Amino acid sequence: MHYRNLVPGGWAEFQDFDLQYYSEDGSLEESSSTLQWINTLLEAARRIDRDPCPGVKLEERVKAAGFENVTHQRFKFPVGPWARDKDMKEIGMYNMAQVFQGLEAFSLRLFCDVLGWQKEEVIVLTSKVRKELKTPSIHAQFDL
Repeated sequence: MHYRNLVPGGWAEFQDFDLQYYSEDGSLEESSSTLQWINTLLEAARRIDRDPCPGVKLEERVKAAGFENVTHQRFKFPVGPWARDKDMKEIGMYNMAQVFQGLEAFSLRLFCDVLGWQKEEVIVLTSKVRKELKTPSIHAQFDL
């Protein structure tokens, strides 16, 4: 098997997200606006053949490509200021800022153009998401 840009004995690293939000403590409930939003966003992406969660498939794909001695690591990333650890709290704040910057833009595109939502419906949902993610009692996270 030929691998461009690799030499025998070398190694490669691949990283990608699993954008499915979850909480380990149940604080992100099925009825939450945040979970409704992310689940709907992921569904819309899949409808147009875009995989929003490629990270969970990386190990399988790398092995299928013939790589050996594959090691898979999952890293949990908080969304919001809820983490106790100082570094994770900072990461959570960066993630929240990142989500907030693009929240309406990518939600409007996918919800309205792909799923047929009205703009006003998306604006209401995204405002609820912003409010929830600012709440320290909601422990939303995703994996890298």
